[in-house]
Amino acid sequence: MNRTNVFLLIFISAIFGATISFLVSVQLRQILDSSEVKSTDTLNENTIRLASCDDVNVVRESDFKLVKPLLLVNVGCESRELGPLKNAVSELIQSMKNEGRLTRAGVYFKELNTVRWTTVNDTELFYPGSLLKVALAIHILKLSESNPALLDKKIVYDHRVELKVTEAPNNPLIPGKEYSVSELIDAAIADSNNDAVTLLFEVFDKKLYEEMFSEIGVSVPDITDTYYQFTATDFSKFFRILYNATYLNHDNSEYCMNLLLRCNFMKGITRDLPNSVKVAHKFGERYTADAKLTQFHEAGVVYAGGKPYVISIMTEGLNHDQLMDCVARISKLVYDLNSKNAGTLNQSSSPFNS
Repeated sequence: MNRTNVFLLIFISAIFGATISFLVSVQLRQILDSSEVKSTDTLNENTIRLASCDDVNVVRESDFKLVKPLLLVNVGCESRELGPLKNAVSELIQSMKNEGRLTRAGVYFKELNTVRWTTVNDTELFYPGSLLKVALAIHILKLSESNPALLDKKIVYDHRVELKVTEAPNNPLIPGKEYSVSELIDAAIADSNNDAVTLLFEVFDKKLYEEMFSEIGVSVPDITDTYYQFTATDFSKFFRILYNATYLNHDNSEYCMNLLLRCNFMKGITRDLPNSVKVAHKFGERYTADAKLTQFHEAGVVYAGGKPYVISIMTEGLNHDQLMDCVARISKLVYDLNSKNAGTLNQSSSPFNS
């Protein structure tokens, strides 16, 4: 082979190699943009080189000896692409504070088909109130996976819980009537019924309930502590493990999300969204310790076309109705920005950019 042919072969090889490298790089970015990273093991040297944030924490169950099922993947850096959304939400919250409509608020937003997320006032702690009904429902469904008969167990309703609530259930339980555990879960989620929750505690496993919180990285509650608090980010984790079906089995995850779709409260995050948009959500309310302020929160999964996201909004102020309005306005702003940026965000080079 003469010298000219040798140089030609080297040139062609270089071009071919560069093309392959480019295609691999593009494919890798598409994979990262389309789904959550499943394990730190998949973050090889090439992936880390593409990403500007390699602070990735993989959360796994610890109940088994030889396998560690995946629960959550947490990326430690907020996304630069979501900076405009973060700034807009921050400005809206400040505006509502200036108007006296709320005293403080915390918001968490995460795209569910990428690892991109952002938050506003994430250190703010709030009383969860009825948000904890979601955790209880998940816990009972988890128990049913090893004891399927549990959901058919009948419990007689013979007492009423006297709690001060602004949003009373539409269908209160009937004294003296038997309810199955599955019916009580339905009442607790779809109708936010406190009496149903009281009955569910009869099949509650305190140790396993606390382990669930510990495993997903949320401070463990004492069910007798009326001053237990967490952040908007903390609560979003329950919706993330449901959407990803990483704690419950697939059927129970789907079942629970269907219950949340049937939540009949429509004054918060769903109020100003198009009727065609499905939202699996739950609200919570609570007065502060001195009863001078009230808190209202809502979180859920918004099935916004091909870009579903989880949003968690927690607020505090003087007026319950004003707080519901604030939650609705924040939700609408986020929905509009998410819809507007659907094309541009999907074209970003890496979901790790921060």
